[in-house]
Amino acid sequence: MKAAGEDRFPCCLSHALMVCAGFAAFLVWDQWHWWSVKEDYAFGYLVPAFVAYVVYDRWPRVRALAAAQPAVIAPGWMRRVATVKAVVVLAGGLAFFAMGAFYRAGAGLSQPASLAMALGFAALSLSLVYLNGPESTPAAGGVPARGLVDGLRATLAEPRLRLAALFLFPALVWVISAPLVSAIENTISLFLLNRVTSVVFFVFDMLGLPLERQGNVLVLPHGEVGVEEACSGIRSLTGSLFAGSFLAAVFLVKLWKKVALVVAAMV
Repeated sequence: MKAAGEDRFPCCLSHALMVCAGFAAFLVWDQWHWWSVKEDYAFGYLVPAFVAYVVYDRWPRVRALAAAQPAVIAPGWMRRVATVKAVVVLAGGLAFFAMGAFYRAGAGLSQPASLAMALGFAALSLSLVYLNGPESTPAAGGVPARGLVDGLRATLAEPRLRLAALFLFPALVWVISAPLVSAIENTISLFLLNRVTSVVFFVFDMLGLPLERQGNVLVLPHGEVGVEEACSGIRSLTGSLFAGSFLAAVFLVKLWKKVALVVAAMV
């Protein structure tokens, strides 16, 4: 028989998730403009629905981890260090989000403000889930770890760390759907554009066809062809990164497989 209230979801964690949902709603309101005016980020309309689906799909595991206690407990000093790090990350996330919000309030819509708020949300949401997750203590029935290696393993196996890991996609996907700072975006676009031009020049050269390259302009015997910015592939890069991240979050379990799929999607 289970004691009354044993399956009840922790109030502190539910409040933390509601706070995160409020911040996420603000991000939707902020990024909606960029999804509307920048074709590279049109996939952003899918982000709220995909985030909701991932949370719904993982909710049974969230509930299980919210009430879990490990068999081996990390040493107290390791747990305190991890908590301090989470608090620092939370403070940094709040600072980033506040800077972006104040910058948006003063200067209006801007790419740096949206990116700063997305980065801040990722940090504060993951740290909030971690700090409000189940804390492992010897009093809960676990056996204290012996030695540094066992302590590190116990720290990595803590339910609250695994709980925060379940929210990696819902927290980080907003960074993908937020527009990059113009300087970074232009640098990436120029790099990709140069690669495209180099590949075209290499193919023509291998085929023995006459072609001269002048920057991003290809000079043919009967005219010039300019390689436009849209040919850089940056739109495909952002869209593929989003699709790869979602598929990795839904269909894969191992972290290395998730990372491999995201990298393959970018390539």
